[in-house]
Amino acid sequence: MSKQLELPDGVERRMVEMDVRSSEDDQPILEGTAAVFDTVAEIMPGFFEQIKPGAFSKVLKTDDTRALFNHSSDFPLGRKSAGTLELRQDAKGLHYKIDLPDTQIGRDLPVSIKRGDITGRVITRECFHRVPGSTCGTCSMRRTD
Repeated sequence: MSKQLELPDGVERRMVEMDVRSSEDDQPILEGTAAVFDTVAEIMPGFFEQIKPGAFSKVLKTDDTRALFNHSSDFPLGRKSAGTLELRQDAKGLHYKIDLPDTQIGRDLPVSIKRGDITGRVITRECFHRVPGSTCGTCSMRRTD
């Protein structure tokens, strides 16, 4: 099950696994599945979420999504408009591929992942509902006691 951290401003983060590989020209690539559809995840103690297929359709068409290290705009890893971040959605979930930059963090990150120092990646998204049992049409949240 994915792990979830809750932030006080209503932004949620979900931990997901990732893989590092090299492109044909030996540039490091980070890729994985950012969200798996129809999988229940505990997003905070006692609260569970399930993302529905198609949940990212609008964002994929309209947003200039960025991949950031530690959620900091000081450490960009890839950007959709720059062609260094690819996002695609299929029946399983939302998948990403990042062509890592030739920067210090871009060189250090694959090493830390391969060593096992960094074992997952966190996706951040806004949550538009906070009431247990509520739904926004793309995900649902329920409380278990």
